[in-house]
Parts: sequence; C-alpha cells; structure tokens
Amino acid sequence: MLRFLITAFMSSLSALAAFAALAQPQGQTDAAGYWEGAITLPATSLGIQVDLQRDGAQWKGTISIPVQGLRNFALNNVTARGADVAFAMPGIPGNPEFKGKLATDAKTITGDFTQGGQTLAFRLERKAAKPKQTAETPAKGVPGQGLAGAWQGSLKVSLTELRLVLKVSKSGEGKLTGTMDSIDQGARDIPIDKIDYKEDTVHLELKKIGGTYDGKMSENGSEITGDWKQGGQSLPLVFKRLEKAPE
Repeated sequence: MLRFLITAFMSSLSALAAFAALAQPQGQTDAAGYWEGAITLPATSLGIQVDLQRDGAQWKGTISIPVQGLRNFALNNVTARGADVAFAMPGIPGNPEFKGKLATDAKTITGDFTQGGQTLAFRLERKAAKPKQTAETPAKGVPGQGLAGAWQGSLKVSLTELRLVLKVSKSGEGKLTGTMDSIDQGARDIPIDKIDYKEDTVHLELKKIGGTYDGKMSENGSEITGDWKQGGQSLPLVFKRLEKAPE
C-alpha cells in the first residue's frame, strides 16, 4: 500500500510538472516578431527596425530606418526556413537585401546586407513588442484662429516621410516667433528667422537649414496648404493644427 501511495504521489507530481510547463509562456522559436538593430557602415552604423510576421504559410514584414525618415516600408521576398532568414526592399536602387541566421535561442539575427554590389554586416535583436507609434500627423487639423499654436505636417521625399512640427508663439505686442522640429531626423527647435502672416497667407524662412515655406490657411484655421522649398527643390506640405505640440 505504501509503495502504491508513493508511486501515485510521484505520478501526480509528474503530471503537475507537465501541466505547469505547458502553462508557462513559450519562448519565440522562429523569426516572427519585432526586431531592432543596425547595419554596420565603415565609420558608423545605420539603425533599423524590422517587423516580421507569419501569414499562414507566407511571411511578410516592414522595415523602418528612422534617421532616413523611412517608416514601415513593406518588404518583399520575406522567407524564414529554419535558421535562414531573408528579406528585401523592393523599388530601392541597388536592390537592398538582407540574408541572416537566426540564433539558436531565437533572440538575434545576424548576417549580410547587400546593395549595389556592396556587402555589409547587420545584426538584429528581438524586442518584447513593437513600440506604439507616436506623433503621427493627423488626418485633420483642429479648427482655430491665427497662426500661433502647434502644427504638424509630413514632407514626403521619394520613399521617405519626414514629420515636421511647427511651434509658433505670439507676444503681447503681437510679434510672432517660432521653431520647427524634424521628428524623424531628431532635430529640435530649429529657429524660424522670419514669420509673415497676413490675410491667411503664411511665409516662413529658416536660414539655418536654407528652407522656406509659403502657404495659405483654410477658412476654419485647421490647415495650412503650401510648398516647402529647400536646396532648389519644391515639395507640397500641409500643416495640420494640433491641440498641443508632441512631447
């Protein structure tokens, strides 16, 4: 009887241990997930963010390169077979492509990045979750009066998108002063040297970066539609009024 009780007790412990193991969250074993890392350049590194997802038998993903203003760019030729992981960036000169190996603990991917005949090393580390997108340019602005306040627009240059924040203050004497932030380039408080605002037309000059902006405010004061000029180029840019400037 005693032997039976001990055997039954040990069997129960084994069953509980097996159940506990099943109840524990299982670690990721494939390439699916959010990754952050860098491409190693000769004198520096280029930070990248990659999101890989399995869609049935197929794979898909996006890549962001913050310093270049490239966000959530759709990848193609995404494959993950065993430890071999590969993906490419369509429509980019030089046909950039990543080929790497998933570590045995599935926490890193290391390999080669090739573009235009050049080969560079890259390394990605798995992160717990993709960070929440912040400071997105709103689809519509907040109605208001006057130029003073916070505004945001997205300047689209080829495949990249640069989010710009315009911050304008009005003194007691009615003088307008302001600064501009380029969120994706990490540039903050770029001084605006000249602000002209008359009859809903807006003119800005930023000597530090050689840029100018000319636009017209909407009737309800929620948007300014105009053109950004810099380095001999002219690009459309619409600023949307915000309730407050992004932090």
